[in-house]
Amino acid sequence: MTKPNSNHREVTDVYFAWKEEYSVNIEAIDNQHKKLFEIGRKVSHLIFSNDTLVNNEDIVNIFNELKKYTEFHFRFEEKLLQENGYAHYVTHKYEHDLLIEKIKKIESNNSGSLQKEILMELINFVFEWISNHIVKGDMKYKDFLGKNI
Repeated sequence: MTKPNSNHREVTDVYFAWKEEYSVNIEAIDNQHKKLFEIGRKVSHLIFSNDTLVNNEDIVNIFNELKKYTEFHFRFEEKLLQENGYAHYVTHKYEHDLLIEKIKKIESNNSGSLQKEILMELINFVFEWISNHIVKGDMKYKDFLGKNI
C-alpha cells in the first residue's frame, strides 16, 4: 500500500476504512483506534476540500484533537500493558513517545502559510501510525493480552 498523496482523492475510503485485520480483540482499544481513523478522515476532508486555503483554526483544531486522543489512548494502552506484565512494554512505550514527538514536530511546522502541506504531513503521519504502529506494533500484544484479560 502506498502512502496517500494529493493525487489520491479516494484516500478517505481506502486508507481510513476500518478493517477487522486491525482489531486487537480488545473492544476499548479497537474503538480508540477507530477514532484515529475518524481523525484521518477529517484531515483528508480538509485536504481535498474545494477551498484553496484551509482555515488555520481548522488545522489547530485537528492537531488538538489528535494530541488529546493520542495522550488518552497511549495512557490507556500503556496502563493495560503494564498491569498485565507485557514483556515488551518499555519498547512499546518508546514507540508511543516517538509518535508524540512526531506530532509536536509537525505542529511546530504549522506557520499558517503552508496549510495543505502541513495537512499532507499530518495525513501521512496518521497513515504511518496505522500501517506501522497499529498493524505491526499493536499486533505484537494482541495474543498476549487475549490470554491475560
